[in-house]
Amino acid sequence: MPRQPWSQSKFAGVFDAADRARDYVSKHAGWARQAGRVFVGRLHALGASPRRLLDVGSGSGDMAVVLAEAFPQAEIVGLDLSAHMIALARERVADAELASRISFVEGNATKMPFDDRAFDAVVSQDTLHLLDDPLPMLSECERVLDAQGTLVLRSVRRSWLGRLDPIFTTGYTAGELAGLAQRAGLRDVRVAGSLMYLMLETGGKAQD
Repeated sequence: MPRQPWSQSKFAGVFDAADRARDYVSKHAGWARQAGRVFVGRLHALGASPRRLLDVGSGSGDMAVVLAEAFPQAEIVGLDLSAHMIALARERVADAELASRISFVEGNATKMPFDDRAFDAVVSQDTLHLLDDPLPMLSECERVLDAQGTLVLRSVRRSWLGRLDPIFTTGYTAGELAGLAQRAGLRDVRVAGSLMYLMLETGGKAQD
């Protein structure tokens, strides 16, 4: 099944208007919290204890809240391209009384406004498939991640499920993702697949 770029899909523009962004958050906040728990589990399994963690495509901020609660020693920085999503995320963080440890930056995942090796952990949920060309984002993840740091990235997997839900036509296959990660300079790349998702990890203990 050929990939359909997000920019050409019916989902394009969902974060471009305040009302659409708020509607998205209201429908997906619970899912974002569940995703946060998945990332906490993987970071623990990999032996990570981050001090400065970057959430690429931070969306509603719910995942950042879950991460901050699980890693009380960590500063969490969320990066998102949508000013509307960042405004909603700041509301969420203020409600959780975590604004002292969670901040958000408006910016592009393909050209991150951070110094080299600025983070000891980088996570991302459902952002890679939003990009027509994911290689720059993966290269930026490699650049801003400490040499001994941990990357955990999860995104939809392109499969026959695209016949049922077009969101799955915007994803990548496991082979494509592994090849892109290697081209981006990521080391010790591991890609695991489930029916709906792919999980890419680097660093850590590589244990289940």
